Amino acid sequence: MDAATEAFRMKLLQFRCRCYLMTHALKACKREIKTIITSGGLNMAAVFLKGNLEYQRGNYRKAIKVLNSIPPINLSFKETGESPAVLFYNNIGCIHHYMGKPNLACFYIFKALGENDAAMKSLPKPEPGEPYSGRPVHTVGSNKQYELMYNVGVCLLYGGQPIRAFDCLTEAIQVYHMNPRLWLRLAECCIMAHKQLANALVVLSLTAEDGEIEVRISRGNEHDFDIQSRKKDLVQGVVGSGIHRKLILNPSLSNDNCYSCEGQSYAIPVATLEFASLCLRNALLLLPDVQPEETLPVVPPSDGGEVPVVSAAPRGLYAAPSSPMEPHEVASLRCSVLADSAYVALCLGDSVVALGHAQNLLMQPKLSGVHRMLGHLYAAEALVLMDRIADSIEHLNADLIKDLSLVLPPSDTRDLERDKGEGEEHKPLKGWFPHSLPTARAVLQYNLAVAFAIRGELEKAGDTLKQVWLSKNVSCDIPVHVIMLALYIELQLGHADTSRSIIKQHAPQYRWTPSGLPEAGPLLVPTDNERNSDPSVTLTTENHIQPPLLNLRNIPVHLKLPGPATNNKRQLKFPKATEIAPQEKLIPVTMLLLQLH
Repeated sequence: MDAATEAFRMKLLQFRCRCYLMTHALKACKREIKTIITSGGLNMAAVFLKGNLEYQRGNYRKAIKVLNSIPPINLSFKETGESPAVLFYNNIGCIHHYMGKPNLACFYIFKALGENDAAMKSLPKPEPGEPYSGRPVHTVGSNKQYELMYNVGVCLLYGGQPIRAFDCLTEAIQVYHMNPRLWLRLAECCIMAHKQLANALVVLSLTAEDGEIEVRISRGNEHDFDIQSRKKDLVQGVVGSGIHRKLILNPSLSNDNCYSCEGQSYAIPVATLEFASLCLRNALLLLPDVQPEETLPVVPPSDGGEVPVVSAAPRGLYAAPSSPMEPHEVASLRCSVLADSAYVALCLGDSVVALGHAQNLLMQPKLSGVHRMLGHLYAAEALVLMDRIADSIEHLNADLIKDLSLVLPPSDTRDLERDKGEGEEHKPLKGWFPHSLPTARAVLQYNLAVAFAIRGELEKAGDTLKQVWLSKNVSCDIPVHVIMLALYIELQLGHADTSRSIIKQHAPQYRWTPSGLPEAGPLLVPTDNERNSDPSVTLTTENHIQPPLLNLRNIPVHLKLPGPATNNKRQLKFPKATEIAPQEKLIPVTMLLLQLH
């Protein structure tokens, strides 16, 4: 066999190995890599293939060790059309990303971007009007900028920088606009930025003499379950003095509604929920209809092992620059898109559309435990907003939640074994809260108590809320909104003394006045107009304060303090004003709305 034939044979082996990697046939790929190394030695192509194999098997540290063994190469970019430095830094960055180190991954991928720019500048300058003049054919299409921008955008998203990630992904979408997963990533950037904006709380420091402002940022759902730190948010402020001193309860523990009053088009790529809705719509349009999965045939190869045959027709969904998505990946992606679509529609106040997406999510043939929980929560809230409380209660049964798995149930045992790695256990890149089944069921019970309270069944709401409070233990966390709902119920029932006791217990800093005078008078919640009036007047109102909706999402966010609230509020139906005693004031009732990471 001459040298040209041997080189062509090695090239075919490399292509077959890459096909095995794309179809996750790791055992067959391992045999091919051994053949390549035995025949051609440990060259650069063999090292990258072996590193990719260890990467897919979950042996991340071993993959880094393999990549660090690349032999020295003196070939220029013009001669080969590939930059080993770009490939090396990008691969190292991807490995660190899956090791749960997104910031370190960004560092390496940014280095890959720098090497890519240097490689492109090393090519001869083209003549005017001829962008490819003077360049070898094998260097055409060798610019990896958009693939690298895709990777760095995903790493920034996981690293808690949604605005920077959005800018990177908008560049990648210009080339990979047929990738539904990329449209979902853009929507996640918008949701992440919105969630941080909603959780950016400005708190006036009571101890600082200069009255400095303390800004606290929440980065996940667990923020609302940290009762000790959120107790400060129960009371918004104090007005009056002495026996006329009044406490202003916080009308909202979160700011999840987003109604844009700007005149610009939603199609302008800005990290807003309006643009997120367009991205999610594109993702749904690009996803195929739900179809039964087809299994690949298996034929015995010459060495006696089982090797899956790659079908001539593409069975995966286009997802460039990534490999085509398998049917189970498409099903998981569809569930994520539907969940995010329902979340965005709720935040934008479109309850009808949100209900449609939530019902579609619950009708999926394959559904993870977390998606099932979110589907019921989103459907329940949408029905509450549509004044269908009875239908909403059906979705708030705690027995509907059996598990909190993040993956779909397997359908093909052979595929499961084929995809199974032999190294570190694959875990979600970012944890999601609540992570325990008792906490998830407590969330549903809390929302059930809210539904009872809105319908006017205060005794039943109080009993349900007591069950939620008694379920609190090491394995079960409850949100701070339970305290606000308890205040609401007690004030509705006319138990002002009990309400004061709740404030004393959970906000002891308001038990005495700064001058040592007796404790404050009755708890009152003023209207927006009274809040802007003379603080010495008596605060009385018969208006109802709407229950805000709490959106939970375990994602980091971009800090941008919201402006003053206007009339952009979500209206929920409350009991009539005539059913409330004249001096009783309503406390915000919050439905707990979870959002998947």
